[in-house]
Amino acid sequence: MESYREDRIDELLRESEDCRQTNPTHALALAQQALGLTRSAKSTLEAARCEKQVGLVCLTLGDHEQADEYLRKAYRRFEDLGEYKHQGDTALGRLELSMKQNIPPSQARTQLGDVKEAYRNAGYLGGVVSSMMSFVSYCIEHKDVEQAIACFHDALRLAKKSPYHGTSGRVVSEIITYLEAIEYHQSCKYLESTLLVANEVSDIVLERQIHEHLLIKRICIADVEHALIHARHLARMAKEELKQENLRLRIQLDQSEENRLSVALALGEREELISQLKKDVRGIISAIEYSKCDDKIKQRMYELGRKLDRKVTGHSWQQSLALVNRQYPNFIVNLRRVCPNVTEREEAICSLLLMGKTTKQMAEILGYPDVRQVEKHRLHIRNKLGLKDKDKSRSAIKHRLLSIAESSDNRTSISDAGGDGLSQYILTHNNSGLTEQDVDFCILTIRNRSDKQIAGELEITLEDVAGIRREVCWKMGLSGSSASDLKSALEELSLSGKA
Repeated sequence: MESYREDRIDELLRESEDCRQTNPTHALALAQQALGLTRSAKSTLEAARCEKQVGLVCLTLGDHEQADEYLRKAYRRFEDLGEYKHQGDTALGRLELSMKQNIPPSQARTQLGDVKEAYRNAGYLGGVVSSMMSFVSYCIEHKDVEQAIACFHDALRLAKKSPYHGTSGRVVSEIITYLEAIEYHQSCKYLESTLLVANEVSDIVLERQIHEHLLIKRICIADVEHALIHARHLARMAKEELKQENLRLRIQLDQSEENRLSVALALGEREELISQLKKDVRGIISAIEYSKCDDKIKQRMYELGRKLDRKVTGHSWQQSLALVNRQYPNFIVNLRRVCPNVTEREEAICSLLLMGKTTKQMAEILGYPDVRQVEKHRLHIRNKLGLKDKDKSRSAIKHRLLSIAESSDNRTSISDAGGDGLSQYILTHNNSGLTEQDVDFCILTIRNRSDKQIAGELEITLEDVAGIRREVCWKMGLSGSSASDLKSALEELSLSGKA
């Protein structure tokens, strides 16, 4: 029976609190009903909770006399029971009552002291800060700036020690707005004292706000010396924020690199698993080839072996290339500009090198029976990258490929990457009005690139390729506009450039 009564009291108090703001009359009826149940209850705590709720509802209804009576009773009961959190809530209700009665802030400060003491005993520092900020707002309404600033400084210091996240931004704005309206020297004095406290508790947002307001004030009265001091502080804070942002972005970049490597490792493990599965299937096929096993089972095993062969040799390197392209969208474009004569198979090996594959893994993925073919391709890649003889290691090649992949200038001119006599001659003796794109087009033409390859290199359509060729031939004064006509003219220019 006692347990049922306590549950019913809890239910009535919860319903009363839910409708206290929307329907206070009904909330009061529920709270009084709960209070009636406590008269036959053994628990004094339940009676105190009900008295507190009745007092808070009376406060909402504007019945200050009844609110004060019930809140005083509840406060004393909670104090005797050592229920400090409930005692703090009740004291906060009495503080709100004092504020509604418009008593002077100096008298309301007594109730604030009760709230602070109860919440501190309960270890609820967030409640202390919140109540102090409410009192600061009340002091500003009554133009008691001394008490408002003193209480605000105490709240700032306490907020640093509590898990409560900072102070009320609304109250901060009220303080600054109020200080803007009072006498200049007094306003600056309060702002500078608050600035010291903000610096003490490392409240960067508040510190920046005060510096900005003081800077504007100093400029308005032509106080250049002090204005420069605040401007330097703001510049220092902006520099520090930029440093923190750079650090955050660097951490994100490192995490992205870790994710990339984990994806690469996962892909490598998957390919190793497929390779091992392929070997196992081959062993099974060899075992059943001359056995009396059902022909349908043999046929299924043969098909499975062929599918695994296609999976490993036909598609895995393309999947690796696609993964590299997702991580480094400009890698292939940049690689072709640095090494114009790179082959498709060399591009695949470069991608696998970026993925961290070993020579044996690359040979298996590309379907080479011997790792020497991979080593041969790697030697050609090293020569095309212009690496020296001492840079023969895989790590040196991979480092060079990474620098190409991470290059942000993916629009580097082919003439800059080429370095041959033709590009220098055209750029030096360009009397035909050729644009940079025209020069790149000429260089690709003499390097025997097809129209499709030129379109891919210059990131244009095939129709654009034909249009640029006609325009270049016209600018150079050629009678024809075919690819062979242009190539013949360019070869003559190339010989002239070498001469």
